Amino acid sequence: MSTNFWELLQQHQNDLTKSGHMVADYLVQHAAEAQYLSISSLARECKVAEATVFRFCRALGFEGYHEMRIALAQANATGVLVNQQAPSPDADTTTLCEHASALFMTAINGTQNALSTEAVDEAVNLMRAAKQVFCFGQGGSMLLANDICARFSSLSTKFRTAGDSHLQLLTASLMNEADVVLFVSYSGATRDMMETLRTAKAAGAKIILLTHYEDSPGALLADVVLLCGAQELGTTIFDAENGVMTLRFDKPTLRKLWDNYYVPYIKGWCSASGKFRSDDIKTGNLLCYVGSSSSGTFFPSRVITSDTESHNITLKVLPCPKFADGESFAVQQGAGMVVTAADEAKVRASVEFLKWFTLPENNISFSVGSGYMPVTKAANNIDTIKAAGLTLSPVVEQVLTGAVATINENRLYTPLAFEGGQAARKVLEYALSDKAAADRAIVVERIAAGMSAEEAEAEFLTDECFDSWYQETLTKLQAYE
Repeated sequence: MSTNFWELLQQHQNDLTKSGHMVADYLVQHAAEAQYLSISSLARECKVAEATVFRFCRALGFEGYHEMRIALAQANATGVLVNQQAPSPDADTTTLCEHASALFMTAINGTQNALSTEAVDEAVNLMRAAKQVFCFGQGGSMLLANDICARFSSLSTKFRTAGDSHLQLLTASLMNEADVVLFVSYSGATRDMMETLRTAKAAGAKIILLTHYEDSPGALLADVVLLCGAQELGTTIFDAENGVMTLRFDKPTLRKLWDNYYVPYIKGWCSASGKFRSDDIKTGNLLCYVGSSSSGTFFPSRVITSDTESHNITLKVLPCPKFADGESFAVQQGAGMVVTAADEAKVRASVEFLKWFTLPENNISFSVGSGYMPVTKAANNIDTIKAAGLTLSPVVEQVLTGAVATINENRLYTPLAFEGGQAARKVLEYALSDKAAADRAIVVERIAAGMSAEEAEAEFLTDECFDSWYQETLTKLQAYE
């Protein structure tokens, strides 16, 4: 496949819909301006739906709009879209130099598209007013943080850095309201970084985060977020700060969820009939399901096919699937414990209980008995769990082994609280599942009446059907902003 944006556009002219040609015509006529437009703005300028723009990007071979926009920016700047594939091992020096230059241009163009000038101004004002500015990073990002510190140190004596994560945490604990932390983290989600940022924020320091992910856990703690350019496949639907929610009901992302849940459901490839998916397994309605770690304790050992017939089944725990080329995320939620306002004696007793309860040995005992995940780093290790001397059922052992691996191999995401959050999440939870169930029931009735499956499903597998659901759900969720 050619790597030049304009060549791709020419090659795929015949693959474009009438609406897709409208997008193409606009890009040809307004290439310089279009590279700075969001997907919503481009759709508005082209007088088409956002979904049309997304499908246009996919028709040209891009994963999404962000990738297409970077390609357009590169074509505008150089006339040639960079080939981001790694050169062959026997590539000559000229090819290697061109590839290195191309990668830098990709990063620059991506950052230019993502970076907010208002955020830059805010960061400048924070650093100008600060008594001390601490430039932190971990792993490879530490090198960049040290370079930033060195460059700023030529202008002012207020810039500082610290060695490893332990020293950064110690330094954060000694900060105050006059200090600023400039933290560099591409993911914005490393555990040590989060601990440092929480400590700095508790001490009163302001936080500037240089990251790629504006919805990362670190970004939620930051006073200013400076974005660096790269691709991302998804978005957080509910962002929350100080109890106030910002809705990010990204249409291409929701379309991907629609295509991977609603469409298979309509076609009868998946189902949900009981209150718990373990019930569906018990009756033989499902071969596999996605569930919480604690659901393993309820997993049946037999499938009951009738009043007189049943057969044994075994459990196999597999990693939760993810989208192709998607980021590794896992939702972190479940039962929780809090300490609420009370008299001093009750608060002290509650805190002591939580300290005891989260000791590794007690935490492991609770996990083995309940299937819930350990909540401490020390206990979150399957070898440690097995060595505790407790009786592990085969089911719980499989579940905990898989769950521990999920925690250690993914960026954890925890939904944040906001006013009306529970109600909003109920809307989101049932908006797609209820529609899928209701529409599938219609399909089943039509098939029973003599229609072919293709005829019965056709009305529900259209862009219009998705657009209607999207707009209706968007309107409901906007009430909670």
